[in-house]
Amino acid sequence: MITLSDIAKRVGVSKVTASAVLNHVGANTKVSEATRLRILEAAREMGYRPNSSARSMRTGKFGCVGLVLSTHSSRSTLPRDALGGINAALAERDYHLTVGTAPDEILSSAENMPKMLRQWMADGLLINYSFGAPEGMARYIQENSIPSVWINGAAETDTVSPDDWGASREVTTRLFALGHRRIGYCEYDFQEETVLHYSVAARADGYMEAMRAAGLEPWREKTRSASWASDDRARIRRRLSAADRPTAIVTYWPSVANVIFSQALALGLRVPEDVTIVTFSDFGDMAEGLPINICRLPSYEIGRRAVTMLWEKFDAPARALPSESLTFSFDDEYLHRLK
Repeated sequence: MITLSDIAKRVGVSKVTASAVLNHVGANTKVSEATRLRILEAAREMGYRPNSSARSMRTGKFGCVGLVLSTHSSRSTLPRDALGGINAALAERDYHLTVGTAPDEILSSAENMPKMLRQWMADGLLINYSFGAPEGMARYIQENSIPSVWINGAAETDTVSPDDWGASREVTTRLFALGHRRIGYCEYDFQEETVLHYSVAARADGYMEAMRAAGLEPWREKTRSASWASDDRARIRRRLSAADRPTAIVTYWPSVANVIFSQALALGLRVPEDVTIVTFSDFGDMAEGLPINICRLPSYEIGRRAVTMLWEKFDAPARALPSESLTFSFDDEYLHRLK
């Protein structure tokens, strides 16, 4: 096994100097750029790998953060680019990420949780339980002051999430400014689900609040978009065929927007000239090439901000930090102004 001493001998520097370059320790050790590059090149050629055990003993930290996911995929809705933001922010701090799942009964157990944390060798946790988190896990984390931050949830403390309510209200208000008065909202028909992700209510509520503030009559519709049920299509076509049809429709997710789009085309309506469609997403490929406006989740920034908040928790694990709601960005190329 190649050691720091081997690298130092090869380059002709002290072990302290080699450690300052390769292990990012010894901030007061001045190393020239030329020497730094020689040390890195020698480490690459000799196949050097840092000794994580030695680092842990020296610093009292593992240099690792654990990302906790539910075994129920619907409860761990992680915005797609959030993982990139997490990894980038951890790399800047010379940390790495461990991702794991565990059944609720393990996460709820005061006996099993310490064992899991030892196995993960994590200094803190990022918890991606959007809803339905095991009560025992949250209680254990709080009672033992484990540095933790929740991602994409609705708690008032220690959470980083997108501002779904604000985004829905803002885009509806933007449609007012373009002359739209008959604005609809279309969402999934979550038939069997009893507990839903907070964004389901937040986006609908943001729309309703904007409509109420403008003194306008809201119109809400539901569709089982995944099944493309014939009664869904017929109901939407009837609404789009009416004399008082909506001139703009805000939808919960791109697959719902696609249902609206297909039925509008079937009726010979032009999108966005006859009906403007807006949706929410953390990526654009579900509506790629379609004249549909997207309110884009700040996924990457959610990941980065979650890590930043976790570092604040490292300093004071027991202190509850105010949750952060991050602003969406808007792709508004197809927002049509009514004449």
